[in-house]
Amino acid sequence: MGPPGPHLVHAQVHAGTPSTLSIASAGCGGKKGSDAIGIPECDDYVAKITTCASKLGSMGDGLKKQTKMIADDWRKDAKDPAMKPEMAKACTQATEAAKKAYTDCTF
Repeated sequence: MGPPGPHLVHAQVHAGTPSTLSIASAGCGGKKGSDAIGIPECDDYVAKITTCASKLGSMGDGLKKQTKMIADDWRKDAKDPAMKPEMAKACTQATEAAKKAYTDCTF
């Protein structure tokens, strides 16, 4: 299997860039229903980053927008049998990078 696709790499870069915003704090949990990506590690990442951004008020709007774009891409990627096996690993890596980048968040 080759390297993660561009959407996964984008999320890893996104998660590793603390200059995006200074984050306050976040809860945890996964998404359910039509917004779910269908890969628990990815749903968990999106939920944590979205919660974190929500606590920032208007300062979190950019992070929310980026996270929505990533989640939209991940939902598409999850439908591709060639991409799906690598997604859990990439989302876990994105979460680990976010822990370092957004030190005020709780992951």
